[in-house]
Amino acid sequence: MHRKGKLYVWAICMLLLFAITAGCVGRSEQLEQEPVEQKVATSQLVLTMDYHDLDAFKEDRMKHPEKHDSLCLVAVGDIMLSRYVAQKIKEHDDPGYPFAEIEWFLQSGDITFGNLEGPVTPGREIKIPEMVLRANPSVAPALKEAGFNILSLANNHIPDFGVQGILDTIKYLDRAEINYAGAGRNEEEAFAPQYMEVKGVRLAFLAFNDPSVVPDSYSAGDGPGTAVLEPEKIRAAVREATANADFIVVSLHAGTEYVYEPDDTQVHFAHLAIDAGADLVFGSHPHVVQKVEQYQGKYIFYSLGNFIFDQLWSQDTRGGVAAKICINENSVEKIEFLPVYINDDARPVALRGQEGKMLIEKLGLEMDMTVVPAWDNERKAFAAREQYVYQVRRKRKIAALPFHFQVGKR
Repeated sequence: MHRKGKLYVWAICMLLLFAITAGCVGRSEQLEQEPVEQKVATSQLVLTMDYHDLDAFKEDRMKHPEKHDSLCLVAVGDIMLSRYVAQKIKEHDDPGYPFAEIEWFLQSGDITFGNLEGPVTPGREIKIPEMVLRANPSVAPALKEAGFNILSLANNHIPDFGVQGILDTIKYLDRAEINYAGAGRNEEEAFAPQYMEVKGVRLAFLAFNDPSVVPDSYSAGDGPGTAVLEPEKIRAAVREATANADFIVVSLHAGTEYVYEPDDTQVHFAHLAIDAGADLVFGSHPHVVQKVEQYQGKYIFYSLGNFIFDQLWSQDTRGGVAAKICINENSVEKIEFLPVYINDDARPVALRGQEGKMLIEKLGLEMDMTVVPAWDNERKAFAAREQYVYQVRRKRKIAALPFHFQVGKR
């Protein structure tokens, strides 16, 4: 080949090499940039929402509901709608006023559960520092609208207005189509499991009251009362539930008020319930957040603290945790926690920053923090709220591989 021809071929090769190199560099830069741009876009999508009206948001959610395969159970601690809380409801002429800031979280699950402290019954105004509690009948439909569809009535305040108070509570919850466990017109009803079926999963709810925190007269017998912590009766009730349901939830009203560690009674009966067949245990009564324990592979929430209450004298009694437990194949796969704080108007708001983190740390679980959009009722707009996620880490089952061999003739 002539020298001029060789130079011509060499020049073409160099041009091709330059074009390929430039293309690779450009593609490399593009690949490096794409994830960054995607992250920014995702972050902006989470933090900025086009809704400036809560009703519009609710309407859109009804048309386009969030889809998740798991069954999710939202649970909160003590709900007290008497005394100062009742005063605030009256001032605003709105029975749903206490729930407004956290309603978005309450409605994010398939089932929403809490401990209702006090009867729902007509009567006189209750003021601080009275130790008897009573909520007006108008709170029953407000509880339903907020998202609650199952409540524990096994506590030391449900019988505050006697037999009639218990019967009225049952009547008004029935009218509002809210299920309840732990109290009834007689002992059989009080100890009976409350069944709910969601997404093809049949759940049973049971609730029990520690006799050391209530008089004997509060126990259900031939007449109305609550289900009390008696070992054999608990075992029998849980075993009945396991024969008729896929997932068993037990609520225990026990412990020492304002103490940060579960006492022996709480631990003993929580373990007893799980040994009998319970899958999940919630505790109430301490009015402060206590740890979460994993026992025999099941979770015990000893106390989620106060959710709505007028114990405004300390940061600890103002703090609580709302939990969302997601269940798949009849076992817990993920738990989301929202730290809440009861403000001066006696209603819970999402707690952010270091204070929220410190409250979550009391649960004793390692978890990741994420940011979700939540309705800010004061600003009438959506704002970023911090939520904590505990991902259950299960040991992977290694499937046996099919092994075939053929005997051949020689």
